[in-house]
Amino acid sequence: MVTSLLDELGKRLAERWVSVLVGPGLLFVGATAVAGALGHRQALDPGALRTWMTGRAGSTHALDTATTVLVVCAVLAASALAGLAATVLGSAVELLWSLEGDRRPLSWLADRRRRRWETAGRRLGAAVSAAVGPAATDTAADQVRSKMVARDRISLVPPRYPTWVGDRLHAPDTRVRDAYHLDLGTAWPRLWLVMPDTARTELAAAHDAYTASARLWGWAVLYAALGTRWWPAELVALVAATTAWLRSRAAVAALAELTESAVDLYGTDLATELGVPHAGDLTCEVGFAISQRLRKDWISLADAEPPPIAGRTTLR
Repeated sequence: MVTSLLDELGKRLAERWVSVLVGPGLLFVGATAVAGALGHRQALDPGALRTWMTGRAGSTHALDTATTVLVVCAVLAASALAGLAATVLGSAVELLWSLEGDRRPLSWLADRRRRRWETAGRRLGAAVSAAVGPAATDTAADQVRSKMVARDRISLVPPRYPTWVGDRLHAPDTRVRDAYHLDLGTAWPRLWLVMPDTARTELAAAHDAYTASARLWGWAVLYAALGTRWWPAELVALVAATTAWLRSRAAVAALAELTESAVDLYGTDLATELGVPHAGDLTCEVGFAISQRLRKDWISLADAEPPPIAGRTTLR
């Protein structure tokens, strides 16, 4: 049974390796070969490409079996290296997304987003005042919804990060703190353990989509670099970057929604496992008690009273 499990795991890892690294890497290696053969001046000349391929196919070394095997191995290795490079660049993109806007030049971008969010908030406040005032019109409610959507499109919480992705990724932490006074960073590993397999599978799939979107940014960077030698690669880079932008926003939104939903659905299960009394709902008092139970640093909350619902407690 163990042998069968290991064999199946090996097959899945091999399939994943081929689909994630080698497959896209082969395309990149092929594009690199074409770039080296044609350059900018003959970038789209099929005749020059045919001449180059014919010259390679007609060489005596191409008929040697051992040489052919070595060439195939080299191509596969180069494809894997290209895939690893894209993965590393994708990890760098994820790191950039997680950087807060507390230092220049990132602070400039974060401040700009914060000003836009505050302006949208003032417009929302004006729409709410008009909707509840004596001169409210039939379209006042629609105006409120429209202004709320416009503000949330910038960020669901006051912006702290220079990008939409950064704020959307960290919005669940702020929203869970405000709604339940729960320290999500501390509670998440324990919450993961009490969630059912279906929920963890959905979250893992969402995280894989998020990682794949970041890796696609890595491919865009590689093709942009190749474009310095072969200009059509710049078009590929543009398409890859556009696709990565769309996929990253969708993946981040899905991952953040699922993370917040996990707290809404299974927060009381965590309270039960920890022995925190509750009446079936995840309230501010229950969330604060969970955070108090899980914190193990030098800050003592043993004698603290749960904060008011309108307030916000920083447990760091």
